[in-house]
Amino acid sequence: MNTWSHPQAPKAFCSAIRAVAVRFDHERSSSDGGAVPVEAADRAPGLTAAFAGCLRDRRQPSEVLHSLADMLRQRIHGLACG
Repeated sequence: MNTWSHPQAPKAFCSAIRAVAVRFDHERSSSDGGAVPVEAADRAPGLTAAFAGCLRDRRQPSEVLHSLADMLRQRIHGLACG
């Protein structure tokens, strides 16, 4: 098992953590585990939908495949998940 620490991590942060073990050989793991809490934090209060409501969508309605809220949600979640 390999351990890793960032060379520029603040000492206060490093002293709070004893060791971090990272394994990349788990067969049934998912790389989108962080997306679940991001989705829950967005959907419950409706943050992205409220933000989309503040913007004017100047696209032609007959040509729209994805709502403005859906496109914002995809972009924001993508940024939040890295």
